[in-house]
Order: sequence, then C-alpha cells, then structure tokens
Amino acid sequence: MSNQVTWFKDEATWKKYKDICEDKNHFGPSYNEWVAAVNRKIAELATQGVLLQKVETNPEDYLNWCKSAGHSMNAKSRSLYLAHIFSKK
Repeated sequence: MSNQVTWFKDEATWKKYKDICEDKNHFGPSYNEWVAAVNRKIAELATQGVLLQKVETNPEDYLNWCKSAGHSMNAKSRSLYLAHIFSKK
C-alpha cells in the first residue's frame, strides 16, 4: 500500500505553509523538528507495510486550490490536495 504525505522541501516552504494553515501546531516548533517527526512516522509506518511517498507542493497553488474548492487550510485539505494532484496524473 502506498500513500502520499505533503513534504516541505525547505524551511521557507514550511514557513509559508505554517503561515497560511489553520493547524499551525501540526508543523512543530521548527522545520528541523518537523522533518525529524515526519521521517520517524514514515519509518514507523514502513515497518507496518505502509509506504509514504513525499510529495512537494507549492503553497500558493495549494492556497488557490483551497479557495476555489471552498476548503479550510488544514491537514484534511492537504490530503485532499494531494489526491487532487494525483488524480490528474
């Protein structure tokens, strides 16, 4: 089984998402701590046979998609946005 997780390629991208999203606590206190937490979760799930693919997204594209689709900016909409991206492929 393979799933996707939103991946912030650098601290600037992480900060942009943190600034626009409602669930700021999801992002952790720093980019490095967020990276470590996500990598731990990916490793943990891999031991259960669940593979997570890191997917980089553009915060402005995500913001525009949320506005046009009427979604709040949070973990649920980030998941829906990834599904939207992959449905186009």
